Amino acid sequence: MLGHFENWARVALVALVLTLPLGVRADDLLVVVSEGSTLDENQVARVEKAVTAASTAWIGAFNIGDANSAARQYTEDAVMEAKPFGTFTGRTEIEGFWQNIIATGFADVTYILPKLEIVDETTGIISSGWRMNKAFGIITREVWKVQADGQALLVEDRFEILMNR
Repeated sequence: MLGHFENWARVALVALVLTLPLGVRADDLLVVVSEGSTLDENQVARVEKAVTAASTAWIGAFNIGDANSAARQYTEDAVMEAKPFGTFTGRTEIEGFWQNIIATGFADVTYILPKLEIVDETTGIISSGWRMNKAFGIITREVWKVQADGQALLVEDRFEILMNR
């Protein structure tokens, strides 16, 4: 039954991506706190600020074609699953993936109706639709961890290309 729901959700996202105006941006972020959380407002704000800044930096780096700066938004041991391309482990493999994508002309990524779930005092998870000049798809799970210096880095990144444009 879940597989049927996932397929329906993908069809709905495709329809949404095709009909949304180009002006929808990452600042349309919906922020939620995990059910049962005991975080106070300051803890939530700290994670939200760090994750939003880091995600914005990743988007900016990708959109100017800077794979190295995009890869620096990941931890050294991060895992990225990019369906249908495969799984990439570590910053070096992840940078190579983004360099290849950028070199083949992919650009102008925009998140569509992103949701940030604050899980605990150091973790935020983004899920979202996305589109760019040559493709669109879904981000099922971007796990950002706030580091000791206050900067958030990706420890896990799972997304899927649903269709090339």
